Amino acid sequence: MSYKYVFVYGSLLNPRELKSVGVDVSQCKPAVLLDYRIVFDKASRKRCIAANLEKCEGCKAIGIICVAGIAALNTLEKREANYKKEYVKVRELISGREIGAYTFISKERRNTDEIESCIHKNEFHQYLKIIAEGLAFWDKQEKEFATKYINSLKVGGTHTKIKNMLRSLLS
Repeated sequence: MSYKYVFVYGSLLNPRELKSVGVDVSQCKPAVLLDYRIVFDKASRKRCIAANLEKCEGCKAIGIICVAGIAALNTLEKREANYKKEYVKVRELISGREIGAYTFISKERRNTDEIESCIHKNEFHQYLKIIAEGLAFWDKQEKEFATKYINSLKVGGTHTKIKNMLRSLLS
């Protein structure tokens, strides 16, 4: 069987979500993607907005890197159909080892007013709960993982509100 690495950063931080696409959580480790940051601007029919990546020189996107079999990667591609699969270099947080991995980035972005409207919707709150459960799980694996993740999110305006929502869910 052939394996690939995949870097995930939104609801797929949640072990339940990873298992649903066939990824073995024991084959995942906290990681960082340099020169990107996580933003909540991806247009989503199901959740209004979802996590996304954007290039940002000097920024760090915190997530996890997982070993994924071809079947799991294919399932991920179907699940993330509105994202484009891209090949990136990530670093394991603990070892610092650099690994090539696939990740998913969307070009479908919502504007600031749409994002502000979305953060008040129940479906977005449910989405953040899924992410918060994942952050709590990875916090047990890597000290301060949740704090590092939240601090790596885009700064300002609506994203500050999202950071505070995540902090509240974790407390």
